Amino acid sequence: MTQEERPPSAAGKVVSLLLALLPPARMAWIVFTNGENNLSNDYVGRVPLVASMLGGTGSLGKFVREAWIGGAHSGLAVFPIYYLSARFFEWSVCFELGLGLVLVAATLALLTASVRRSARWPLLPLLSLLFFSTSRVSVFTFGEPALQYGLSQLGVAIGAFALARWPGRPIALALALAFGGILASWSWGGGIMAWPVFFAALVVWRVRGVAAWAILTGGAAAGLAQYAWILPQEMPSVAAGSVSWATRGRLFLDLLGRPLANGIGHADPNRWSQVAGAFGLLALAATLILLRARLRALPGPLLLLAWALLVALEIALVRTAVAPWYASP
Repeated sequence: MTQEERPPSAAGKVVSLLLALLPPARMAWIVFTNGENNLSNDYVGRVPLVASMLGGTGSLGKFVREAWIGGAHSGLAVFPIYYLSARFFEWSVCFELGLGLVLVAATLALLTASVRRSARWPLLPLLSLLFFSTSRVSVFTFGEPALQYGLSQLGVAIGAFALARWPGRPIALALALAFGGILASWSWGGGIMAWPVFFAALVVWRVRGVAAWAILTGGAAAGLAQYAWILPQEMPSVAAGSVSWATRGRLFLDLLGRPLANGIGHADPNRWSQVAGAFGLLALAATLILLRARLRALPGPLLLLAWALLVALEIALVRTAVAPWYASP
């Protein structure tokens, strides 16, 4: 065993774990000591479907058609949680916010487990700080995005974990990618960007088994079916309209830099965010060039980078401003 491969000491693990617990503890304190147990007015549009589920008057077709959020993306994975919350917790916002914290913790655990063992414990506090950053406070304190982003990012993390841990098991890998992609797609619009990344991963890592490709293709069909049915009818109200490509480019950089800038509580263009985004792209390009010989050994990080970039591009193409919660992905 080389010095680089040597695992950290027990004391080092304890210190790493304690440091990693501080950001979620702080965020939990923020979440549960502010605000009231009131649902947002956005939930007015969710009530009819949940009421039909509670009353047993719905159908599968009704559920698929009405589990569509904001005229833009699927809520198939979110509405069952609304039902459970209404059925057993009087539709308490505290239940949703608590579950949002748990989803992020699970995502953090999966991505930490995707890192090679020698770097896992040193990176854990940093990853925890990023995932529970106050730049995401608008997500943690709002039940709907807490669930949407939490579930979709968990789905992507499942894919990253499987790619890092099971590259030589094509069936297990394809099943994990299919499940993660469906979870991401059925939670939030940016989740559908997992599919091109997952398919590219099978190509890059030379997975040739017909069964693996069939499983992933079936998962993509299930994950995208609702979009293929409903989204074409909604596109006129979703598209950004007449926006110049230069403006879209600045919006793309703004999206990438939002987690590292101040003043992100509003949708106005943020110059420092754009600077951070541009610097990040340059740093990423330099890193990829320097590590080009080792890229195949970094499947999880590459998957996450590709998904985040595609999500930023998707938002820049269909939106005209950066909402505070867009810092999360």
